[in-house]
Amino acid sequence: RAPAKADARLTLADPSAVRANNSIAYYSPAFNGFSAGLMYSFGGENTYQARSAGTMTSVKLAYANGPVSVAYGNQVTKGGVATTTAADTEKWTTNFLAGAYDLGVAKLSLGYKTDKLSFADNASVKSMIYGVAAPMGAVTLKASYVTAKADGDKMANQFALGAVYDLSKRTSAYATYSTLKNEEGSGKSVGSAAASDFTGLRSKGFEIGVKHNF
Repeated sequence: RAPAKADARLTLADPSAVRANNSIAYYSPAFNGFSAGLMYSFGGENTYQARSAGTMTSVKLAYANGPVSVAYGNQVTKGGVATTTAADTEKWTTNFLAGAYDLGVAKLSLGYKTDKLSFADNASVKSMIYGVAAPMGAVTLKASYVTAKADGDKMANQFALGAVYDLSKRTSAYATYSTLKNEEGSGKSVGSAAASDFTGLRSKGFEIGVKHNF
């Protein structure tokens, strides 16, 4: 069955999924477990015809107390796909709700995200992510599974496995492997690489690195 709005699959490449260019942010301290965050991005795709293309506003509300943590986020990117031909009236609106519960032996997490694309006939994309992290001494093992649908049609699913090794209190080494299966007409990929076609191909990726907190 053909998707109701094929553009939702073909153009799905969130410009702010990895980072927000030229942005400023404020994160409040926690009050009885509650905290908030605000961010505004001036974008990097603005033109004389589309002065607001690529600009983005986002807000985050969070609660964390004991083993329970919950967060809600809203993000609106002007210009839709943030290209030089995008109109200021186009918007990419994202809402995300996530929660986690720490059992001690493992931390379970669940997230639900919706994307509405005004530049693709108001197409709607819905995603779910299931995650688990299990600490074992200096090592923490992680796994996640993501599903995505565009206007009710299956779009893609992704599975990832990872491990983090604490070298010290501020330094850790990590490795992650992920595989993504596209449905027909979807061109999502692991990482930031652009899709080469939309024939339902698989995308695989592996990363390794060291993180240090200053």
